[in-house]
Amino acid sequence: MNIRTLTLLFVLFLMTACAPKFDYINPQTNEPKLDHIIVVYDYLHVVDDVGKLVDYPEDKNMEQINGLKNVIETALRDKGYNGSIDFALVSSGLGLNPENGFEHYLQGQLQEELIYPPFYLDSDYQESFQYDLMTSFADAQSVAFVPVSKKTQEFYDDLRMNSLYFSESETAISPKLTTDSRIGVFHIRAVMPRISFMKAMGVSLLSVGLTAGATGGAYIGIATPIGVAHSTGLLFDNRSGAVIWKNQANGDLSRFGPQANARFFKGLPDLN
Repeated sequence: MNIRTLTLLFVLFLMTACAPKFDYINPQTNEPKLDHIIVVYDYLHVVDDVGKLVDYPEDKNMEQINGLKNVIETALRDKGYNGSIDFALVSSGLGLNPENGFEHYLQGQLQEELIYPPFYLDSDYQESFQYDLMTSFADAQSVAFVPVSKKTQEFYDDLRMNSLYFSESETAISPKLTTDSRIGVFHIRAVMPRISFMKAMGVSLLSVGLTAGATGGAYIGIATPIGVAHSTGLLFDNRSGAVIWKNQANGDLSRFGPQANARFFKGLPDLN
């Protein structure tokens, strides 16, 4: 084994040894009793090309959105959750600046009009509650990127997320959304950017918010690392606001194999 190989192995060892830990499990909620889970998830895949703008391939994003949903369903099932699951909001590009246009590709063909974030939103709930879900999602991203260490463990133990409040219109869609039910809010995000460093810089610097029709253009900020594929997950108890579990990893969760998915959700406690 030559010196260059030994040096490379040593550097890789140091990188692994010093890698920050992001998986958090609340010691007070090893087996949370939840009646219902609200899922909010976002998938984003963008691609660089020879032009000045970044491309948004709609077909690929829709394909991976469905793949990510399957990953979430499998993870919850494997953790023994037998209650009801409500995919309350699915999106693509949540958190990118809505004024930042992308070239829109559909079935491999460039469309005449630019497309603006968020590129896709789907929910059965009214816009005001969608906005609440988006706000909660943004809060979850800022929490997910904080490493877990001896110094931050107490921070996570004491942290309380903002609870969602349900009106008659929400409970009409899902009767489980009542003050008597124990609701878990599950946020999942996967981002796969295939873009050059300079374009990634531009996208990241402009990735400061989103708009919702019911808010008159209010902005919500979500952190977007520069050009790095990453996935985040966070589950909290809506009644208490306590974070039950969270994790962040490099890579696109929708493209992980079964073993990698199992590792990502390993710390997620059995839910019932």
